[in-house]
Amino acid sequence: MTVSKRWIHFLGIFLLGAVLSLAWGAVSWLLHLDRIFPDGASEKLFSVSLPKQIILYGFVSPFIEELVFRQLLFSLLRKVFSPELSAVITSAAFALWHGNMIQILYAFPMGMLFQYLKEKDKTLISPVCCHSGANLAAVIVEAAVSGSL
Repeated sequence: MTVSKRWIHFLGIFLLGAVLSLAWGAVSWLLHLDRIFPDGASEKLFSVSLPKQIILYGFVSPFIEELVFRQLLFSLLRKVFSPELSAVITSAAFALWHGNMIQILYAFPMGMLFQYLKEKDKTLISPVCCHSGANLAAVIVEAAVSGSL
């Protein structure tokens, strides 16, 4: 794959993450999940300045979380379990790591997608791009809704 096609590929994966995040946000809003599962996590996450949110949630945490879950934990589990079971366990751990029911419901299937992307493309760049797209979409929507954009 040429360099330009590779960049287009990663941009597509980034946009996939953004679209899935926006879709989950719409579903969550339509189902009033924040009323069913109130937790206050969003207020804490979005209480830091927008530039810090972009850096932390858009780049730092996707890289660290994908390194820990998709690379390290999955590799350890693969020594004992099948790829499929390792992906399920890793995705469940990733979901639980997020610590609140709304994000757990969203993070498990996203974790499965991230693992698929890593296995398919044989690089950590793909799940990091998808994760970054998802997080940045959430940050931008929250900033727009709260008027801090």
